[in-house]
Amino acid sequence: MRAELATLTDIDARLQCQRAWLKQLLYALGYAWRPDVRESEDGAVLPIAGEIKRADGTPELWLMEAVDLANELADPLTLPVVREQLPAGDDLHWTEDAAFEDIVSDQIFAAEEPPRWIRLFHAGQLILIDRTKWPQRRILRFHFDQIFTTPDGPSYCWHWRGQTAPVRAMAAI
Repeated sequence: MRAELATLTDIDARLQCQRAWLKQLLYALGYAWRPDVRESEDGAVLPIAGEIKRADGTPELWLMEAVDLANELADPLTLPVVREQLPAGDDLHWTEDAAFEDIVSDQIFAAEEPPRWIRLFHAGQLILIDRTKWPQRRILRFHFDQIFTTPDGPSYCWHWRGQTAPVRAMAAI
């Protein structure tokens, strides 16, 4: 997938390629890919790739996708939402150039009923963000190239105390 992404320059094609792989990953982790949008309290539209709700209907977890237009697989928290992630419409108010780090702080976790968890991901990383740990910027970050490949090949697993990690750790999220 990374080799294919490197050859693509069209944003829609890059999103399609990335999403094909991410959908499979999320399915393996027990999540469904259900793209939608949520509106922040200031009216900005936020794209989500899925959501889990509490029994009372408030959000428990949001799945959010980042896309690195430079194909450097930079930190997803430094990337903005790109217009191509949003539904068609000329009158959309969105976060424009704001980085996900600012979106999480100012738009999502500042809301009256924010989700407890956010899974932010792109083709190179998955970040687990817990609202209660976010003020200290404490997150869990998983680099896919370190998890799924090594110089010895893609079958690498780290063994610790009889457990296989970080793939097991990722499965727990």
